[in-house]
Amino acid sequence: MTTASREASSTGPLKESSLRPGRIRSALILALCCACGAPTVRAGMAPAQKSDSAKLLSEARTAYLAGQYPQAVDFLKQAAQAGSAEAAFKLGVIYEHGHHVAHDYNEAAQWYQQAAQKRYEDAANNLGFLYYTGIGGKQDYAQALKWFTQGAEEGDDEAEANLAGMYYHGKGVARNYKEAAKWYSAAAQQGNPYAQNNLGYLYQHGLGVRKDYKKAYYWFNKAVKQGGSFAQRNLGVMLESGWGVKKDYRAASGWYEKAARQGSPFAQRKLGRMYEFGQGVNKDLVEAYSWYWSAAQNGSLRAKTDLQRLDKILTPAQIEQAKKDAASAAVPESSGKSKNP
Repeated sequence: MTTASREASSTGPLKESSLRPGRIRSALILALCCACGAPTVRAGMAPAQKSDSAKLLSEARTAYLAGQYPQAVDFLKQAAQAGSAEAAFKLGVIYEHGHHVAHDYNEAAQWYQQAAQKRYEDAANNLGFLYYTGIGGKQDYAQALKWFTQGAEEGDDEAEANLAGMYYHGKGVARNYKEAAKWYSAAAQQGNPYAQNNLGYLYQHGLGVRKDYKKAYYWFNKAVKQGGSFAQRNLGVMLESGWGVKKDYRAASGWYEKAARQGSPFAQRKLGRMYEFGQGVNKDLVEAYSWYWSAAQNGSLRAKTDLQRLDKILTPAQIEQAKKDAASAAVPESSGKSKNP
């Protein structure tokens, strides 16, 4: 069985204003430690089965809270065998993440599939995630596409965003920017920040939609309210360039700094240039060197060229100070492990 990495590939035209690779699955939902609520009831389940599965779910929760994890898993298996899609989904989560059991991605996939076949929320997306990344088995984009499609058609915003990513990257299906825009739009309308950023990117570059800087700015602005560094740097580019909005170096530098402090090498280099040339901030070559150094440490080849330029200007003491400042300024850029290619 194929398994997948949480984040879709970042390949593609990810240059000046990059498309967020996105999250492939939602944050862990292990409701055993929360109030379970009423079990999911599906057509075709006999009344006795419904009652049995509800009781078994309750017993599983009690055992879990008491630290009796093997018993909790056993109760969940009984509930799943009695027809509970909720129990099957939770077993998928447990085996995928190795919660008090050995990691077993094949077992996780089997339980997710049982839940997905009964249309349990999130199950199709999580199953698609395993197939997309190939964790513990062979990668299978065709199966990922199948399950992301089911989840998307059920209205799961993360499945919608994942499906859009497959169309954008042409994985398991012919590349189709129009379809990517359709599904990113569906997810963005539900408030998915990665889809909002990626939809903005499509509008910015005219991919699958008519180029529209104002709409790009609108969606980036929606996404930044949820804190993503990709949207922050994309908004910085819009403001620096004056695309869809009045050019504003000061505001651009502010967004670059937010993204830079989350570890974005692109934003770190951009912020370095703003300090080097005094755009939107006071000119400060030591600060510029500090951000270039951070960007270079995070893989920016252009930042290495920038450093060589400033190496000829700054004193050894200034360079040493800049490096010390860089060490405490940023953290690695988050991969946002959740659901979308």
